[in-house]
This record gives sequence, C-alpha cells and structure tokens, in this order.
Amino acid sequence: MFKRNNQYKSSLEYEPLLPEESAFDSRNEKAMVIFMVIALLICGIGIVFSITFLSYIFFSGPVINLD
Repeated sequence: MFKRNNQYKSSLEYEPLLPEESAFDSRNEKAMVIFMVIALLICGIGIVFSITFLSYIFFSGPVINLD
C-alpha cells in the first residue's frame, strides 16, 4: 500500500570503513587514553590543592581568645 522511501539508507546498508579510514585506530586510541589519564591527574592534583588551600584559608584565621 505504501512505498518505502529509499532516500535514506539504513545503517546496515553502509559498508564498514576500512582500517586506514577509521577514526580510532590503535595509535589514536593509545594517545587518547594517555591524554585522558594525564588530564585526570592534573585535575585531581588541582582539586586536592584547591581543597587544602581553601581549608587552610578558612580554618586557620585569627583565633579569638576569650579570657
């Protein structure tokens, strides 16, 4: 009754990419993982230093002696 519109191919009809055309080959994936690990380390060190610095500022202010 209704004709199928073949303007858009389904994802199964496309040919898979060749290895040299793929966006993530093994070198790019290793470099991406190394970059992510370094970025996470830098962010973690920054968070730890910011927490310690802020706690130093807030909890070591002038102490009021009530004698």
